Order: sequence, then structure tokens, then C-alpha cells
Amino acid sequence: MGKLVAVFRVMPEDADVDLETIKAGVKASVPKDAELQGWQVVPVAFGLKALEVTVVMEDESGAGPDGVELAFSEIAGVGSVQMTDVGRI
Repeated sequence: MGKLVAVFRVMPEDADVDLETIKAGVKASVPKDAELQGWQVVPVAFGLKALEVTVVMEDESGAGPDGVELAFSEIAGVGSVQMTDVGRI
């Protein structure tokens, strides 16, 4: 069918959480049928920063965007994960 590209906003539990630790968790938790394309640190408010993570996966992959979102939400120090964009490439 094709590939999907999805962008996830990974929010830490609070401003004191080290984003480098979350980045390492993101690298380790990307499902095997998905590919991490990159991330950027985005300021949110009052010193809080989030990671915007871009992942590419097969359209008919087993986990899909929901599986990636669930995997990221289980990382220590992550407060919430939200898929902000998805499209076909």
C-alpha cells in the first residue's frame, strides 16, 4: 500500500524530567516495523519542553501509529503522548 509518516508530541511529566533520557527511551521503544526519522525539542510553556518525534512505518504494519503511541507512553518520565499529524508518503 505505502508508508505512513506520523508525528508524535511526547510530553514529560514535568519540567525537571531530562529530555535526553526520554530521547533514549524513544530510540529503544520504536517498534521493529517502524523507523525513527528524527525529533525536535519544542518549547511548550513556563520552561516545559516537549519532543516532537517523526516515525515512518508501513501502512499495513502490525502496530501502526496507535502501537507507537502506546510504546512511547510507557517510557519512564513521559506524562503524555499525542499523535499530532499523520499522512501517507
